[in-house]
Amino acid sequence: MCHVDNCPSCLPNSFLNTLCKKRVEKVCNATELPKLVRKETEGVCPSCIKEIRNTGCRDFSMSSLKDCQKSLQNSDTMNVCAEGERPRGEGCCLSCVPVHLTQNCSYEAVSKCKRMFKDKPECTDGESPVISADCCRSCQIKQDTDNSRPDGGNGKCEFKKFRKAIQKVPECAINEIAVTDGNNARCTPSCRRTESHYAIKDVINCIKSRPECTPEGDKVRILPGDLCHRCVKPRPKCRLSCDALSVCINEDNEDSNVTRCERKKAFTLSMRIVNSGLLAKMKMLTKEEVVPVLMEFAERFCERNSQAAVCDNNLGPLRDSLRCVSKTTSQAVMRKGKEDDELLVDLEASSRGKRRQSGTRLLLEDYSPQDLLQNAVMDNTDDVGSASTMPTEDQPKSASFRISVSALVVALVSMMVFQ
Repeated sequence: MCHVDNCPSCLPNSFLNTLCKKRVEKVCNATELPKLVRKETEGVCPSCIKEIRNTGCRDFSMSSLKDCQKSLQNSDTMNVCAEGERPRGEGCCLSCVPVHLTQNCSYEAVSKCKRMFKDKPECTDGESPVISADCCRSCQIKQDTDNSRPDGGNGKCEFKKFRKAIQKVPECAINEIAVTDGNNARCTPSCRRTESHYAIKDVINCIKSRPECTPEGDKVRILPGDLCHRCVKPRPKCRLSCDALSVCINEDNEDSNVTRCERKKAFTLSMRIVNSGLLAKMKMLTKEEVVPVLMEFAERFCERNSQAAVCDNNLGPLRDSLRCVSKTTSQAVMRKGKEDDELLVDLEASSRGKRRQSGTRLLLEDYSPQDLLQNAVMDNTDDVGSASTMPTEDQPKSASFRISVSALVVALVSMMVFQ
């Protein structure tokens, strides 16, 4: 929209992303409006990001996503977005159909993209990676100093460099699956999750309590302007019910419906949170709300190419099984004469990842969903000073163990009586 002086009333985020060379994390408060700030080394950036949720869709419900998906499936080809065009939000749906939603990008296509993406050419100046007919991004962002893995392309990128590099990666299109590859010498994935653009403390209210997606509304889980996905994938259900000490997990990808019961492992996560804003919000969370926040740490950690192997084996089972048993608000700990707050969370998760065959590499056999969560929390040095996990004391014995012990006691008593 233009005013009488021929200046636009606003600038689209996609345009600002080409001007701003830093990550803007601050979310504007209720009375604050973003201002453009020009700095020689950072370009032109907004002073804060305005929090926009459910724009044009104030009365959001799961039925609105179902209606949107139905309308997209019935749309003619004239309504398909142009190459590189990001749809706008219109009501509770989209202004045009994203191209990749018309391509039926299957799990097999994504797997093929994962194998070939590291060999894609580097984007030229002014070129942006777009989703091609092969369901893969057309090029990779430049491998600069922030986006290069150390140790000859085999190491783990330093956290601050990684966070800086991932802001240069295009945001994932609606329902696009980001590609990570341990053989890629870059730090970053093929695209960036919407949530990862913001600091965790600024998306807590969005992610802490979301409904489960339904099959009818699974294709459109996020709308333009959202801070996070509006619904989450439902947890798997095994054909035969798991016992009280086990949990159902997917053995393969989450769409394969190949499941198994896996033994649960109880452990306590201790977090020393140094970001006061994040700590204040996490103190207020219920034990149900703390799970999606902890998963957000894991999801961000798994955007690293260096973690592709362990995340491929453990992120899905962690999503399927993580449960909070109890949360201690805080515990005062004296460190270097200063009192720090420590958050203690009693958790349960699958004891193993997807792979359980004897031929699996030792790295994947030893690395569990618990390890993934601990390492993900420790990785975020902006928010967390330290993190550790330990087995929860007094775990209940399995029913079969109790029955076996009882039978043994009865047998011993019988032998003593009849001697």
